[in-house]
Amino acid sequence: MSGLQITETSINGVPALGLEGRIDVDTAPELRARMHKILPSKRPRLVLELAGVEYMDTGGLATLIEAQLNVRRREGDLYLLGLTDRILEVFSANRVTDMFTILEDEEALDADS
Repeated sequence: MSGLQITETSINGVPALGLEGRIDVDTAPELRARMHKILPSKRPRLVLELAGVEYMDTGGLATLIEAQLNVRRREGDLYLLGLTDRILEVFSANRVTDMFTILEDEEALDADS
């Protein structure tokens, strides 16, 4: 699969983006625009479902870091759900795992919120 498919959903009342494909320098601008479109200006909450992401480069990672910083600046929460071992390795190799709230499953969202 090439490119990135983005599906807007909701998990336990929190807006979510289901992502499938690649998050890289080519697809990051589209993801950034979609996140910006659905995030409210105050106390934003967003879940990114990453189970369908097969590849992420540093450009994609930078987009998620930028989103996390923007959400935190507005006293919100960005949750990552469904990280595969391959994608988790990208976070670990770049030492940014602790920057994010990584959920094991959808039920963890209730306990964390």
